Amino acid sequence: NDPNRYGTPPASKSAIDALPSVKIAKNNLNSEFNQCAVCMDEFEEGAEAKQMPCKHLYHKDCILPWLELHNSCPVCRHELPTDDPDYERRVRGAQATGGGNDGDRSGSGDNPQTRQEDLD
Repeated sequence: NDPNRYGTPPASKSAIDALPSVKIAKNNLNSEFNQCAVCMDEFEEGAEAKQMPCKHLYHKDCILPWLELHNSCPVCRHELPTDDPDYERRVRGAQATGGGNDGDRSGSGDNPQTRQEDLD
């Protein structure tokens, strides 16, 4: 599983450490969050899971190794910050120029104006 194959660096240690641990509640079992998308096992009520900023839930032992290779949610590709300044500069530059996540991250990063919708 070569992280360079997909072109995204690992998530930053601080971003990984900041992920909250949550207890699986009964309402999670009756929703789209009823299983870990990495191992595909269903969650058990009261079990602990890691919650990504996008609200997707994963077993700690499943998501942490993933985030050591990739900075994105396996389900929706929401990206966490990285410790790679060149990658961060390219991403911010693409967002500031309207490039978003269309795969063209060639923005220069020199545009100081960022629209609110580009931050979402």
